[in-house]
Amino acid sequence: MEFQLTPEQIAIIGIFAAVIAQLIKIVFAWIGKPIDRKWVTVIILVVGMAFAYIWARPALPQWPAMSGEPIADMLAILGFLISLLLSASALVGIAQPIYNLLLQKVFERIGIGETKIQKLTFFADLRKSPPDVG
Repeated sequence: MEFQLTPEQIAIIGIFAAVIAQLIKIVFAWIGKPIDRKWVTVIILVVGMAFAYIWARPALPQWPAMSGEPIADMLAILGFLISLLLSASALVGIAQPIYNLLLQKVFERIGIGETKIQKLTFFADLRKSPPDVG
């Protein structure tokens, strides 16, 4: 089953993208440094994971009861860790479309990537064959 964003969730992501973009601009202007794409990506990842957890609410495994037998306890803890890893991987899968949409919207609003897109377009235009002159 694939996670689908509802129109309301897409609208909420758009609103948060505008707020995040403005906060990033304010913080980096206050610091006096250019906007770093790496930090923006980390912030968007954290926000995307938070939205995924809020909207999907994956089931988290319960801590196993200890029996006092060391091997049985270790197996129970290992089973818990495997279940926790499966829940985390499901959460990352749910967060991917949220992250992609949020990242696109924030980058559009703060202008990261526009020059790269313009350069790629310029080079793509150069590779086109010249028109016939006669």
